Amino acid sequence: MCRVNAGAILAIAALAAGCETASAPERGPAYPFDLQNTGRVFRWRPVDLPIRYWLAAGSGPVVGYVQEGLRLWESQFLYGEFAGTLVTDSARADVLVMVNGGEPPDVPLTNDPPLDACSGVTSFPDITPANRFTGPLRVAINWNPLFGDADIANCVFRVTAHEIGHTLGLLGHSPNPADLMNALPRVAEPSSGDRVTVEMLYHTRPTIEPAERLQ
Repeated sequence: MCRVNAGAILAIAALAAGCETASAPERGPAYPFDLQNTGRVFRWRPVDLPIRYWLAAGSGPVVGYVQEGLRLWESQFLYGEFAGTLVTDSARADVLVMVNGGEPPDVPLTNDPPLDACSGVTSFPDITPANRFTGPLRVAINWNPLFGDADIANCVFRVTAHEIGHTLGLLGHSPNPADLMNALPRVAEPSSGDRVTVEMLYHTRPTIEPAERLQ
């Protein structure tokens, strides 16, 4: 799930709008990756890399899920167009990750179909008149303790990888249930459809720049 706050929407209106390694450019149709079908595009620039992710205390196994999610998305690119790393200082982070409800169960992941055991949302900050975000991106992961441990773990991992896709700049959802970026992710890693879309995104000129960052 991808969300932009009201200030950002007003600013946009005022402005107008598994793969282990990648071996060759993917061919095929891409799904929309712009901001709410406005033609507004965000992606990280080479100068921004690596993108810095911070996780709140009490994230438990989600720390490992973020690391694996970053690895999965990095492997979609041929030339290192994206890279992410974990940092301990939230003030220096580009993406802030929160887990609501305490630490989710830390059990082995399986290939079982995920249930509605969790949800996630990526929120984008306001956009300045100069077409720049005013702060970091924020990811929230929520999980439901009424489900079994394995169902929660599988769901949280897939949703975490899905939300990382949003933080790369995949601002919409794929209509294809076989894609990780479908609104209800049923798979645990980016598909060929995800790959062709993120490759196209990272060869598209962005119209929104990230916030100024501390060095």
